Amino acid sequence: MKTILVLTDFSKTARVAANFASAIGCRLESALLLLNSYQLPFALFSAETEGRSIVDSALIATASESGLKKEARRLRRLIDKQTTTAFKPKVTTFASIESIAQILKNLNPSLQISMMVMGMHHTSLPLIFSAIDLEGLLKQLNYPLLIIPKNHKGTQIADFVFATDLGDDDLSFLRRIQPFAQKHKFNIHVCHIAKPVFIPDFIQEDKVTKFERNVAMLGRANITFTLLKGENMIKTLNEFNATIGADMLGIIYNPHSLLYKVLNGSHTTKLARHQKLPLLIFPANLLAKHHG
Repeated sequence: MKTILVLTDFSKTARVAANFASAIGCRLESALLLLNSYQLPFALFSAETEGRSIVDSALIATASESGLKKEARRLRRLIDKQTTTAFKPKVTTFASIESIAQILKNLNPSLQISMMVMGMHHTSLPLIFSAIDLEGLLKQLNYPLLIIPKNHKGTQIADFVFATDLGDDDLSFLRRIQPFAQKHKFNIHVCHIAKPVFIPDFIQEDKVTKFERNVAMLGRANITFTLLKGENMIKTLNEFNATIGADMLGIIYNPHSLLYKVLNGSHTTKLARHQKLPLLIFPANLLAKHHG
């Protein structure tokens, strides 16, 4: 059976993400594995983010085990109340003093991890979810990463936005996800963001037209393409999401993707840190694994 990996630091932010993961587990018939790293810098940052304090570092390991058991019980109660699906995901726990990167490297392949879910703390630092480096994590993963914003409510997905940079990998992804969208009855809104220009770029326009044609050739009513114009990519994307009432944003991460440009470019507003929707990221390793 496939497993959804759920990172937790026992904060409110992490509980919101775990709630979302439990709903996904029910729909996808996947087990849940609650993971907590109690490595000192990680644990201390998590506590400080939530306004808590850790008096004795020797208690962290015990607190981790205890916190995981408590959170697992809470999720099981939440799952038992689910009435829309018959499947009830099994919830297991794992605590370790190792870093998140090392834990992921050493996880048993038999778990068949299909997705990682994490919450997102609001911080001015270039860090996400308790001192995890987002870019480093994406280079390691070969399964999707779902980031749930703090205080997010709701678990239903009716309108899924996919922000494309017109790459071939993006089309491959759309071909794979479309049958899934049909099965679970949600719409896919493909969008590309271009900056307004005074002098037409005919090569870029041809690229957009070709991509739009390829999307249309998928031949399904639940997928559309929209070309957006805006100087600020993140602002333009957020406005589009609000206009259609989007429930989730999807994006690919590789050295040539839109997300890579956002994380490594000169944008002062970072997509992951200021995103109001659940953000589903597909790392380059996942695409390479699929092509292989």
